[in-house]
Amino acid sequence: MRDGAMFKVKSKHDRFCVLKRVRAAACDCLELPKYCDGMYIEEIGSGAFKGGAFKTVIIPDSVKRLAPKAFCGSDIEYIVVPETVEFIGKAAFRDCVNLRSVVIKNANVVIQPKIFDRCYHIAQADVPISVASKAAFPRIAELTVSGAGRIEKSAFEDCKSLKRVTLGGGITEIGESAFDCCDALEEVVFADGLRRIESDAFAYCTALGAVELPETVEEICAGAFCDSGIKTLSVAAGNKVYHSADNCVIRTADKRLVAGCSYSVIPNDGSVTTIGERAFESCDEMTAVEIPDRITELCANAFAWCDGLIEADLHEGVERIGDWAFEECAALETVILPASLAYLGLGVFDGCENLSEVCYNGTRAQWESLDKDAYWNSALIETVHCSDGDIKL
Repeated sequence: MRDGAMFKVKSKHDRFCVLKRVRAAACDCLELPKYCDGMYIEEIGSGAFKGGAFKTVIIPDSVKRLAPKAFCGSDIEYIVVPETVEFIGKAAFRDCVNLRSVVIKNANVVIQPKIFDRCYHIAQADVPISVASKAAFPRIAELTVSGAGRIEKSAFEDCKSLKRVTLGGGITEIGESAFDCCDALEEVVFADGLRRIESDAFAYCTALGAVELPETVEEICAGAFCDSGIKTLSVAAGNKVYHSADNCVIRTADKRLVAGCSYSVIPNDGSVTTIGERAFESCDEMTAVEIPDRITELCANAFAWCDGLIEADLHEGVERIGDWAFEECAALETVILPASLAYLGLGVFDGCENLSEVCYNGTRAQWESLDKDAYWNSALIETVHCSDGDIKL
């Protein structure tokens, strides 16, 4: 007995025991003893806290195992699992409907399935990567992930409650659509150690205001941050693959702009020659874009789905415009194409319903000889204004 609480234990081996049952009056905090009946409590047994009316349980550092259903059905609201715990059994916290905050300190703990099954109100969690998913925390607001490995594909996709994410230094990859459509997500803290961010990892995170990527990032896939609310975008100094300028992330070696935002200014100092695939996709607050004369290529979907884009001025020097480069820019009214243009891809202006004409700085003969995909004009463009007259399409 301790402070009116009664503990039933069963000898396990040598001087160690399993806590089988806890009986105590309802209280805000219950601190478990390290010893009971002359033995160390090494394991919390199945059903030990069933029906227990304790808001917080303090687990001693003698405990190494939480058995399956150890806390099942209890009223706990806050739990810290100490670093000494090496194993958490299946459904250990099942039906803890009042559980709000969880900390699991051992990043390498072995965790069986569904440890938080039917715990629908956890809003704050600091947990190993092995348990980090929307399925485990459907209403999470603040998430810290520890341990080594990868945030899997769609792990928190469409998690509407998530506001803040902190990723530990052992997280090396963020999978495709891992945080896609988390439209309440305001802040993501990255640690050195992150290597790869896959496509759509943070797509449609419309509340995300600022992103600073760590110096360890080696690969940022197309559209990783498309249709987010980012206003400032940068890479930490010292990154060997990327650098940033004017809210643009640029792959240094091949001068490829891989990610931008509505507030980007494309550098005109020679550091960028290619606008990468989906680099500005769904930058809805961008109303005009000016492509400097150092740029030679716009890749596929470079400015697709920019709903607010009205004007696009491509300076002399641009040679290639890739497939669907301005797809579904519904507000686009004015486009100026340079005489240097050598190729127009498939569906470049598809879905640009307000674009009925384009201006081309070359001659009619140059336009006719221009290499164009057979379906480049899947839009409603009727007239090309050339330097020596118009061409009706």
